[in-house]
Amino acid sequence: MLNTSVLSLLCQKEMPADLQCIMNRERVKRSEYGYKIDKRLSVTYPVFLDAYGLQSGVRGDEQDMYEFFMLHYTDDSIGMVRSQCIRLSEIKDLAGHKVESRNSLSFDEWRKIQPSADRLNFYNGWFLPTLGQAGQHINLLDIYQKFGADFCAEVHRALGLYILKVNPKTAKIKINAMLVVNGILVEAFENKDQLKYAFGDRLLEVLEKIWIHFMRRNFNRLSEINFFEAVRNLNDFYMGYGFIEGLGYPLHGRLAKMLLSDVIRGKRFY
Repeated sequence: MLNTSVLSLLCQKEMPADLQCIMNRERVKRSEYGYKIDKRLSVTYPVFLDAYGLQSGVRGDEQDMYEFFMLHYTDDSIGMVRSQCIRLSEIKDLAGHKVESRNSLSFDEWRKIQPSADRLNFYNGWFLPTLGQAGQHINLLDIYQKFGADFCAEVHRALGLYILKVNPKTAKIKINAMLVVNGILVEAFENKDQLKYAFGDRLLEVLEKIWIHFMRRNFNRLSEINFFEAVRNLNDFYMGYGFIEGLGYPLHGRLAKMLLSDVIRGKRFY
């Protein structure tokens, strides 16, 4: 089942412009609940179109298909789904989408028409069942977009193993530090091979970016802890699981600060 809160992070398709324009225009008239429905619809409807490879307004029974998708493939409640379906019908009427109903299919018939498995797999996101008591979705979108689906899947699988070895009390801070590291690696390297084999040549650049990120606003003990965790992630996860070629020595926070000594001496990052 697709988690609708995760869809808001992963949806890269936009609501059709004419429908979004109507929602924007009516925003001041909508209640808080109505605004929530519009925000939800602006994500779930493009995801639905993407999953089935459809264009808005082409099929007469598209709204029935959207309802089927929401009820069978997402974790939204029946009430929430119904509210989104009603709102979709309203804005389509206002936009003048008067497609005659043709070849309408029943729910049982729609069951036989499968959405794209690749798109569903993408929209499922990256869930770690062993993170916390109930598990947690983590955002690996930057890794997916820069280094590809296969590399991202490998990172996700390795994270599932890595987190089993982590003290549950420190798991959240490690994952948060790792998400920062992911963003910096994506910014610094063009592809997964460059990441693996050219990391040593750009070590100081990566460490400086991590330092700046955590020390930018204020220098305190928590900033240093986060910096140390990020460096540990490079060593224990990225090098430990073979995504980065080993340096020949263990990389840790204190060593990182020594390597950065000429760069950070006398500087205050804000």
